[in-house]
Amino acid sequence: MRNGQLALEFMFAVCALTLLVIGISFVVESQQKNVRDKAEDQGARADCLRLSDAIVAAFTNGGATINVKTTHDARVQASSQVIDVEDIVCTVPLRTVRNGAATSFVLAKGDVIVSSDGHEVNVENA
Repeated sequence: MRNGQLALEFMFAVCALTLLVIGISFVVESQQKNVRDKAEDQGARADCLRLSDAIVAAFTNGGATINVKTTHDARVQASSQVIDVEDIVCTVPLRTVRNGAATSFVLAKGDVIVSSDGHEVNVENA
């Protein structure tokens, strides 16, 4: 009878240890997902700021052309002075941003050309 009780206690210990390992693995997976999401948000924020900086630099340097490489699609809304990249929003202190005649437009990820004639800034995919 003593051996039967030891076997039962051993099985209980193994089950408890297995549940502990499973619980820890769920917590680790959750944290890894959070880290991946934050890295993605940082990439989107970097693209947003890169576009905003290029627009301001092109306008400030009047007649300048600046090439920017982005890794996310971006939505530009000049009337509200906003650039939206993957739900990350940054502002542009200009309302004279265009893509041809459009003041609200989407830029595909990749190479973007930002140029200015001194009065308006034109932003388009290369």
